Amino acid sequence: MLAVAPEAQRQGIGQRLIDTALDYMRSEGVKRAELGTGGDPGHAAARHTYERAGFVGLPLVHYYKEL
Repeated sequence: MLAVAPEAQRQGIGQRLIDTALDYMRSEGVKRAELGTGGDPGHAAARHTYERAGFVGLPLVHYYKEL
């Protein structure tokens, strides 16, 4: 989970957090990182940050059924 306080956003903090996590994962031999976020407008900033970090969004469908 990645979150930056609203008053601290748009200062590169999210990018630095991602870079730090990926650097650690590489040092541990991890070959692939995966993350997820919402597709709604409220998650647009998160998607932008992830894409700037080199993550690629892929189409995915989740199915739900009310029982």
